[in-house]
Amino acid sequence: MLEKDIDLLISIFCDVEDFYKQFEPEWRKILVESRPKPLIEKSNKRNRWSKLSLSKAMTIIIMFHKTGYRTFKGYYTRQVIPSMRKYFPSILSYNKFITLMKTCLFPLFFIHKLV
Repeated sequence: MLEKDIDLLISIFCDVEDFYKQFEPEWRKILVESRPKPLIEKSNKRNRWSKLSLSKAMTIIIMFHKTGYRTFKGYYTRQVIPSMRKYFPSILSYNKFITLMKTCLFPLFFIHKLV
């Protein structure tokens, strides 16, 4: 990665992290209040947290839009996994990251409206 790309990465991550620290508690409150109560509790469903934080995932997504890559898969497999591993040590495989991206959509919408 070039020095200017590293500076951009750090700048975007700091902005996203600051935003997410304020956004996340309110978002969790809304999710808990709006969750429908199931008639029967099922305990066999696993609900693990990702090793990669949402703010880091959001940073990767924003960085993709700043690059010239045409597809996210090409960007992630050629740029993120090989050269950003030292900045994101808990990087996920492409398939797991795509699953996490769905969770990032709502916060990304809000951060886009603020910028």
